[in-house]
Amino acid sequence: MVQVGLLPAMANATILAQSPPRAAALAVARGGLARVVEHCGSEAAHAIAAYPALVWLAETLPYPSAQEAPLASPPSADALYLSDLEGTTTVEDGGQYGEATVLSAVFKGLATTLQQQGLGEQRLNFVHRGTLAHVQAAQKGPASLKNALKMLNDVFPSQMVQAADHRYEQRLQDMIKA
Repeated sequence: MVQVGLLPAMANATILAQSPPRAAALAVARGGLARVVEHCGSEAAHAIAAYPALVWLAETLPYPSAQEAPLASPPSADALYLSDLEGTTTVEDGGQYGEATVLSAVFKGLATTLQQQGLGEQRLNFVHRGTLAHVQAAQKGPASLKNALKMLNDVFPSQMVQAADHRYEQRLQDMIKA
């Protein structure tokens, strides 16, 4: 899928579609896309080819916002059906949380990809294009998304990750004042 450029097309046809498919179909698409994306960079030979698609997904998929609270409603019939199929519940995916399963898989795939030997240029690109700062919005999401973000952040020196925070400059100034 990565080598022939199908990841962006699949995301556009399902998750990012103007008229999204039925909830059950969308959840199955999420699960399938997540399984593919999470393993994109696991082979060194394919890591460089996977990087553009993974970055595009990281920059394009919706992230949780600060105002959104956890879902209070019970799981839908579609979510229960899918939990029977896959052995997991996809309740945290929809509505207020955005695409948590796919986004978590993107972060894991990026972490695996960027850890490969010879991808220093891609790590630098990830920082320079502002994607490292952009993905920090996942800190407002569910635990699975925060864990995947931690995996991705671990690829970079901690000072780089801290510098991606929009409050970093103010914190440095406060430290100097103290």
